[in-house]
Amino acid sequence: MKDTTSLDCQLADLIWMMVTALRAGYPVQQVFEQLASDVPEPAASACAQVAADLNGGLPLNQALMNWQQATPSIYLEDMIAVFLAHGKEGGNLPALLEPVGEAVFGAVGSDLTFIPAMQRLAQSVGASLPQRVQPI
Repeated sequence: MKDTTSLDCQLADLIWMMVTALRAGYPVQQVFEQLASDVPEPAASACAQVAADLNGGLPLNQALMNWQQATPSIYLEDMIAVFLAHGKEGGNLPALLEPVGEAVFGAVGSDLTFIPAMQRLAQSVGASLPQRVQPI
């Protein structure tokens, strides 16, 4: 079994929010800015740092590598690998990220702290919530 961090418990929901925002047409930098202002800690600070790095002129791959170095997480490494591969090969980034989010959810689950942020994002872009957080 892999050791998990507090970020790992948020990562599946963070990826879902990234996928949703990217599908809605948000650019990557704006996705990180939005997440930084809307999600709980520790993900908020991590996204704020990536956004600051991007606003400071760092390329996305370097900003993500900085995040990876600051946050030991095997699951985060998997997500960042998708971004890096997308930067080299292109493709549909949301479609590439989605299986990683599902794998993280299967391995770690969710701490459910993202539900309010997920509901706000889903409402603003007309998306549906993942099945695991659908209102009953």
